[in-house]
Amino acid sequence: MAIVADFDPTTPSIARVYDYLLDGKDNFAVDREVAQRMMAVASLTAEVTQENRQFLARAMAWAANRGITQFIDLGCGLPTAPNTHETARAIAADARVAYLDNRRGFSCCTSSRSAPRGTWWPGTWRR
Repeated sequence: MAIVADFDPTTPSIARVYDYLLDGKDNFAVDREVAQRMMAVASLTAEVTQENRQFLARAMAWAANRGITQFIDLGCGLPTAPNTHETARAIAADARVAYLDNRRGFSCCTSSRSAPRGTWWPGTWRR
C-alpha cells in the first residue's frame, strides 16, 4: 500500500466534506466539523449536495440515452454512489469514462475507480 505524500487527516478536504454531506464513509472529524459549520450557515447544504449528485445522474442518463458514450468527470473527488461510469453504463454498456482530479491523494482511490473502459488521471491540466 502506497503512502500518500502530504496527507494530513487534520486538514479539511472539500471532497471529504462533500462525501460526508452525501452520507459517505470517507471523511474525518475535521471534514464533518466543516460540514456542520456550513449547515449552520446554510441549513439546506446537505439537501442541495444530494440534489447536485442526483442531477449528475440524471444528466448522465439523459446524455447516454441520446447516444453519448464518452464522458469526462472533471473534479471527480472521492468515489461515491452512483459513480459516473455506473450511471452511464446502466444505459450504454460500452460507455467510457475518464476521471480527472487535481487534488493530491485521490490517486489512492484508483482501484475503486478502475473498471473496464474507465480511466483515472490524477494531476492537473492547467497551464
